[in-house]
Amino acid sequence: MSSADPMNPVELRIEQWRVALRRQGVHSFDVEDLEDRLRAQAASLRTAGLSEEEAFLVAAKRIGDLDRHTRTLANEGSERVWNQLETAAP
Repeated sequence: MSSADPMNPVELRIEQWRVALRRQGVHSFDVEDLEDRLRAQAASLRTAGLSEEEAFLVAAKRIGDLDRHTRTLANEGSERVWNQLETAAP
């Protein structure tokens, strides 16, 4: 986590987001990677003119969509592997 003001409302939201990810079983190093991406996205959005709160919300939504997309691809990939294993079994 950054050394930003812990009383900043967006920093509090980021901490809540981190806690929610950990509760979902996301590993700490993955949470840190996702937070880095979240902060980079939010910084880019701030540069584009969004407020700090708006930038956080859009970035969190984008990260969430990416996470859901990744899970979907992983599930589809695992189903395909299991099907291949079943048809290859003697």
